[in-house]
Amino acid sequence: MKLTPIGLIRSVLFGLLLALGSLQVHAQDPITFNFRFSGDGATAVGSVTFASRTAVIDPSAFNFSVGAGQIQALTMTVTGASSGNGTFTSANYASATFEGASSLDLGSANLVSGAWGPSGVGGDFNLFADFSGSGAPTGWFQFTLATQGGEMMQLTNLSAVPEPSTYAAGMGLLALGFATYRRRRPATTH
Repeated sequence: MKLTPIGLIRSVLFGLLLALGSLQVHAQDPITFNFRFSGDGATAVGSVTFASRTAVIDPSAFNFSVGAGQIQALTMTVTGASSGNGTFTSANYASATFEGASSLDLGSANLVSGAWGPSGVGGDFNLFADFSGSGAPTGWFQFTLATQGGEMMQLTNLSAVPEPSTYAAGMGLLALGFATYRRRRPATTH
């Protein structure tokens, strides 16, 4: 079967429409961030999932206090601290804070340098422990977590985890490209 240029264009457009349709993100969809804090020899690495994008991104304001009820999942592992090493979960935290001078660009590879500038000017991302005696590090200053041992860890990376639909759309485009390539190859005879 020979694919005409018009047929090829139709196939590509159809594939793009399917891919774009699967990229639709709803305001009520959960959103996950990976983060890393480090300083004074201590490191905290983890991820946090908020119940909805609107819990984090409010177009009318750039100060977001996210209560414990909006934190679906949180896991943080602290190493290198003189006290307070271990793995902590959402049960150890009461709230999170996002503050920015402008809207967060969730497509940015690292929101620390993207939304808040190279030195983290004009905002904050922090997690606040519930003081249940768990030893979880807590927000101390802008972009800074304090461990139970007193180490101050600065936020060095915060990035949104791509939605599964993003991966599905990419795979769909790859499949479309491969199908187009296979159709355009001349048949070989043996």
